[in-house]
Amino acid sequence: MKVSENKLQEMITLYLNDVEDYGTQEEYMIAESTLFPYKKLLTENKKSVNQLIQEIADKSKSNSTLFDFLTYIQEV
Repeated sequence: MKVSENKLQEMITLYLNDVEDYGTQEEYMIAESTLFPYKKLLTENKKSVNQLIQEIADKSKSNSTLFDFLTYIQEV
């Protein structure tokens, strides 16, 4: 999947907004604490967006929030 840095930042923000609007406070806090490091990596790291998505995918096998986020960006 090809996604630009700006688009991935936007998708993280949209996902967190949806979790906040439609999920519980606990779900939002978990999602935010899980995805915030990736959002920060986009601005601080030299990894390509595709490498970052692959890293998220690799970690999503053991983290349902990351799996849900990957599903979300594929659907939007």
